[in-house]
Amino acid sequence: MDRASYPLGQKDKLDHLLTVIEKLMDCYASIEKSSESKCEVNEIMQLDTRIKQLQEKLGSFGTEMENRLSSVEGHMKTNSTTVGTERENAIPDEELIKCVIQDEINRKSDEEWDMERRKKDIIIYRVPEKKIDNVSERKDSDAVFVKDLLDGVFNLTVQEGDIVKMYRLGRWAQDKARPLLVSFKNVNRKITLWPT
Repeated sequence: MDRASYPLGQKDKLDHLLTVIEKLMDCYASIEKSSESKCEVNEIMQLDTRIKQLQEKLGSFGTEMENRLSSVEGHMKTNSTTVGTERENAIPDEELIKCVIQDEINRKSDEEWDMERRKKDIIIYRVPEKKIDNVSERKDSDAVFVKDLLDGVFNLTVQEGDIVKMYRLGRWAQDKARPLLVSFKNVNRKITLWPT
């Protein structure tokens, strides 16, 4: 616009009006810019829907937890009643002590019997072991070795019933000789070999 054609007072008004319009355009541009960074209506609706779903899930979770707690409380009441009944039917302390003492006596007698039985046993180490897979041949070889040992070293003749059992201790392996356990018929036979 040509400002020369307007009177002097109107020029100022026109300049003022142009300045106001420029300010309004700047405000509009800044509002438009800030509205671009804001959520759209669809996004707001989706967020609102998700919030409602979460509230429903939270409500159902709360109900489920209440049901579980009530079942646990019922179970605890049942157990406390059962424990009370068990206490009424429980063995008196005196009977319990008698049972414990009897078990200890039985264990001691078993240990004594086991020690008495072991008095007839000897363990011989480094006895050569035949490296064959046949178990009966290995046992025969061990019996021959023990009889030769007793006869040759101790001048003791072994009768058929003098040795009750004889076996190797541990698992069979090709590379090592296992100890040999020999159990005699009576303790006297063992004492003549190895005095205690």
